[in-house]
Order: sequence, then C-alpha cells, then structure tokens
Amino acid sequence: MKTTTERPDRKEERRAYLREFQRKWMAKRRKAWLDEHPQCVKCGSSERLEVDHIDPATKVHHCVWSWSQERRDAELEKCQVLCRACHHAKTGRESRERMLKHGTPTRYMAGKCRCEPCRAAYSSMRRRQRAARKEALAS
Repeated sequence: MKTTTERPDRKEERRAYLREFQRKWMAKRRKAWLDEHPQCVKCGSSERLEVDHIDPATKVHHCVWSWSQERRDAELEKCQVLCRACHHAKTGRESRERMLKHGTPTRYMAGKCRCEPCRAAYSSMRRRQRAARKEALAS
C-alpha cells in the first residue's frame, strides 16, 4: 500500500506567515523609535531599553506599535526610555505607592484596608465593571 503525505494546511501556513510578518513589522517600528531615543533617561545605559509611561495613569494601552502613526505618536509622547533595571525600579516604586495610597481599589483589595475612601473607590470600580459588562452583553 502506498503512503501519501498530507499536504500542510495552506490556511495555517498563511496565518503563521502573517503572524511572523506582523511580529517583524512591529519590531521594526519599535527599533526605529528606540534608535531615536538611544539611551536610558535615568542612567544613560543603552542596553536592554524599554518604553515606560511617565505617568501610568495616562496610559491608554501598551501595544502601540501596530497603531497608526498619529495615534502611536500621541501615546509615545507620554513615554520615556528606561533600561530594564531603571524600569523595574520605577515600576516597583509606583506599585508600592499605589498599594499605600488610600482611596484606591488596590489598597482595598490587596492592602485589606476598609477605610471609607478605599471602600468608596472599590465600590465605584465594581459599578463601572458591572456597567461595562452589561453594555458588552447588550451589544
């Protein structure tokens, strides 16, 4: 009996090709932006650079490289370049500050604080989540 080799699924091949194309395309955009900002603004290092939102509260999303030029530039205006070490240190500081700040849902949940401002912040967050879920189900 003759064995036949199955032909690879062309649809899956195409998907794999497009995923790889998009990955390279976004990496190229990221590299071009980092080439314009070649060093960490804190320590001056040029190794393992990362994009950091200066004020995390203004962050729209972290996947900016596939966006249009105008939208991407607007988001990157709120960013700075940090090396991995400086970025982790800054993020750690911000996380600790958020944990310690009263009147936030994080303080209510992770910090187990039940003061009135923390309870109100948590309640407000849950109301927004429920409304968003209800809206998503309705559409």
